[in-house]
Amino acid sequence: MRSALCSVLSVSSAAGQADLVVTIVPEGRTDVWSVVAEFVGDLPDGLSLTDPAFTSDGAIWSDTWFELSGDSDITITNWNPAYGPHAIIGPPIITGNGSPNVEFIGLQPAFPLGFPDPSNPLRVADFHFEGDPRSIDMRFIGQNSILLVGNPAEPFGTILLYQDAAGNPGPLSIAFQPIPAPASLAFAPLALVAARRRRK
Repeated sequence: MRSALCSVLSVSSAAGQADLVVTIVPEGRTDVWSVVAEFVGDLPDGLSLTDPAFTSDGAIWSDTWFELSGDSDITITNWNPAYGPHAIIGPPIITGNGSPNVEFIGLQPAFPLGFPDPSNPLRVADFHFEGDPRSIDMRFIGQNSILLVGNPAEPFGTILLYQDAAGNPGPLSIAFQPIPAPASLAFAPLALVAARRRRK
């Protein structure tokens, strides 16, 4: 899954559209999908997702706030444990679950409040959807940010914005990248076989 995911996201990276690319990945069935993000930009000098000198890791999408929409009901079934529940903050806030428009607000706080996931790509959440995958869209709402470590002056991590609370662009960028529907991917090998037969 990781190699396939990286190959899908590398298309977005080559386009140079965003530092953080978010996509929807099928999970072996046509009705189960994952929201996956990959940071493909350049990190500022001296900052990283992990640093043995720090008690906390970073996360490529620490403040996460988006709306998923489609032509059928969307039900978020689970999420990355780094988004909680946390002792003080609680679990992610999910509104409209089971409808065509679902909003997800999650936070990966630095240690000791939480345990951020430094994975890149990062699996954010899974959802059930039985509509046309080409109709799936994502809108970013409010603050979305990355948490990095490495600056001794900020022992609990450095937050850089993709987008601020008012929706204004930050110093880093974020974009949603749709992928081909599973049906079109499934027919690709058949098209290749047909092409080979025609050559003969």
